[in-house]
Amino acid sequence: MVDPQTSMALWEAASWGAVGGGAVVLLNFGGDLVRSSFRWPWPRNEVGPRLAYAAIQLLLGGLVTAANHSQVTGAWPAFIIGISAPAVVQGIVARVEVARRDQSKPAAKGVEEPARADAADHDE
Repeated sequence: MVDPQTSMALWEAASWGAVGGGAVVLLNFGGDLVRSSFRWPWPRNEVGPRLAYAAIQLLLGGLVTAANHSQVTGAWPAFIIGISAPAVVQGIVARVEVARRDQSKPAAKGVEEPARADAADHDE
C-alpha cells in the first residue's frame, strides 16, 4: 500500500498523464513527418481529425493516470502511465468477448430479459 502522503494529488497525476499522452502524439507526428519526407503530412482538411486524435490521447492519458493517482508517487511514473494508457486500454478492450445468449435458456433470477430488437420489427 502506498503512503497517502507520498502519493500524487489527483490533478497533478492527471496533468502528468496528459503530458505522457501528448508524448505519444508528438512521437506519432514525428513519424508522419519522416514518412512524408519532412513535409506537412496531411491535406489541410485532415487537420481537424488529427487534433481530435491528439485531444483523445491527452484525455485518455490524464484519465487513466488520475484513476491511479493514489498509487502514483512521482512525475515519472505518472508520465509513463500516460504514455502507456492508450495501448493498455486498447489491449483490455480487445480481450472483451461479446456472445449471444441462447434464448431458449431462462434468464437467471433477478435478471430481466432484454427486449429483442427483431420483435420490435414485427410490430409494425
